Amino acid sequence: MYSRRKLKHWRRRKNELEKMGMRYNEGRYKLSCVVRQDTKDHVYCCALNTFHPAHADKLATTAGPRAYVYRLTPDGGVKLMQCYVDEDDEEDYFACCWCASAVPETSGRPMLAVAGGYKGVVRVIDCVARVVRVNLRGHGGGVNDVKAHPLRPHLLLTASKDESCRLWNVDSGACVAIFAGEFGHRNEVLSVDFKPGVDPYDASTSEPGDGEDKSVGQGVGQVLDGDVVFVSGAMDNQIKVWSTRGYPGLARRSDEW
Repeated sequence: MYSRRKLKHWRRRKNELEKMGMRYNEGRYKLSCVVRQDTKDHVYCCALNTFHPAHADKLATTAGPRAYVYRLTPDGGVKLMQCYVDEDDEEDYFACCWCASAVPETSGRPMLAVAGGYKGVVRVIDCVARVVRVNLRGHGGGVNDVKAHPLRPHLLLTASKDESCRLWNVDSGACVAIFAGEFGHRNEVLSVDFKPGVDPYDASTSEPGDGEDKSVGQGVGQVLDGDVVFVSGAMDNQIKVWSTRGYPGLARRSDEW
């Protein structure tokens, strides 16, 4: 119920706009659809597919032990396409993101990574074959966030309650790097994101006096890959910028691990 004062204000505003030749709702946002999921589970994350143009209308959400895949319809609605349920009813998926394989046979398949907030396992689902492609295990606590690299979507980044960030390779299932320890966060990491425009597979040649640290085996004239650069935010009230500089070819080598 609205108060009389608020209704009176709306009527006065409507009359003013009509005198100016404008409709009351002109230029205002419009709600086109509402989807109600299980009332006992919170919807922690939603993500649109930005890696596959043919599946740009796919929406993924996570709530409780379930991951949903919807299709956005032209009339502004949504249609449920798939639903995946974890075998453990106590699992709680905190985050999700779309990713893709770098293997030519499966590169066009949309894959969904869902992060478990209870077990700390990231499950990568092949939404075409409708199977779990790989389970990424290693975190010692729940995973709060997961992101795919904008240029190399087979590389995933996770933020965890165990105060660490991890870089993963979906194709090999390997943990590429762990960002924690002396220079790491001192409380659970809540959010991570990649720096766009930096391709870790972009080869370049080191030059004399380019400022590179030669103590890690980078010789002059050696072909080097780009860095993986990302940021993280945690409950220790700190924002950290990370880079894999000093470990040339790290992401490329992980394809064969």
